[in-house]
Amino acid sequence: MQKLTYISNLAVNKTSGGGFGVNAATFASLQSEFDVKYIGPVSPVVREVEQYFSKVQKLLRLPRNYYFYSDSRLSQVRDELQLKLATSLKAPLFFHGITPWIKYKPEVAYFVHTDACFASYVDVFNNGEIFRKKDIARIIHLERSWLDSATAVFFRSTWAMNETVRLYELAGKNFHVTGVGGFADFPEHDSYCGGYNFVFISKEFIPKGGQVAVDAFLKVQQVYPEATLTIIGDEPSAAIKERPGVVCTGMLWKEKQVDKKSFQHILTGAFAHIHPTTKDTNTLVIAETSYYGCPSIAPLAFGMADQIVDGETGFLLQTPIEIEDLKNKMLWMIEHEEIYLKMRKQARAYARLHQTWEGVGKKISSIIQHTL
Repeated sequence: MQKLTYISNLAVNKTSGGGFGVNAATFASLQSEFDVKYIGPVSPVVREVEQYFSKVQKLLRLPRNYYFYSDSRLSQVRDELQLKLATSLKAPLFFHGITPWIKYKPEVAYFVHTDACFASYVDVFNNGEIFRKKDIARIIHLERSWLDSATAVFFRSTWAMNETVRLYELAGKNFHVTGVGGFADFPEHDSYCGGYNFVFISKEFIPKGGQVAVDAFLKVQQVYPEATLTIIGDEPSAAIKERPGVVCTGMLWKEKQVDKKSFQHILTGAFAHIHPTTKDTNTLVIAETSYYGCPSIAPLAFGMADQIVDGETGFLLQTPIEIEDLKNKMLWMIEHEEIYLKMRKQARAYARLHQTWEGVGKKISSIIQHTL
């Protein structure tokens, strides 16, 4: 069996979702095809002086360095990685993520799995913050060269791949789109039994569009008082929690069996998943809700176009998402029952074909085997 060294800044035994979940799922899928050795977590602490200086600059609204990827910290990552790889066989390398590793120059074939490049992250998640242009350019220069030299780079969405090609002015001949999966069991049947229980799932209520979701729901509730909204994850304000028909579960951690069962129970009875996010790359919850036949409404932005077939498995809305537009799609689902029920079947079928970690793993493994 071909040997492969898997390198990550995260532990591979955490499966709660997000970056941890993707990391664990990728590692597990590679193990089915390769003899994989894990090295990690490689994540040296940030120097306090760099962090403090950056925070002072932020308070003073001065351009600041991106301290998490300072030259000294990237050098620490490189040195730690070199030390850990010194006793390893010269097997091909597989990196979880991009930016932490850009000062390490592999002498063997290497593969990269990511949801977006650094420039996209800064644009999406640090929008409005002021960084020193020279410091951002330093990181982008290193990352551009490192990606261009990789044997293959696996992106989780077409959007992320195209943005990297555009922002880094790369040909992208070694770039591939592999998609994402979810961290929920894929039930044998859709057990939805009726009702209008909308769900909103996020670790960040406001950036993921929580207020827009609530405002749209309240307008729907004026027409259909029996409608409910379950908010999973980051909790909203007390005023929202006290609204009739709104249920907040708090965070549900899937590595805890009781939380996992609660999460899956909610999805079993969910009518639709609303995700009017403004800060994202791709999201695992669209895959997870689709497993249960629950269609999603999300923006025509980021990686969502790979996850939703507009009008067939859910809806994609123009950005920025307006409350009225979201409300209208929610009402449409309620008022077009026959088409809606067909949408549930199509959401499950599309997810089974395109949004499982088994499928993602097979794509990645096939490309690795073909290139070695």
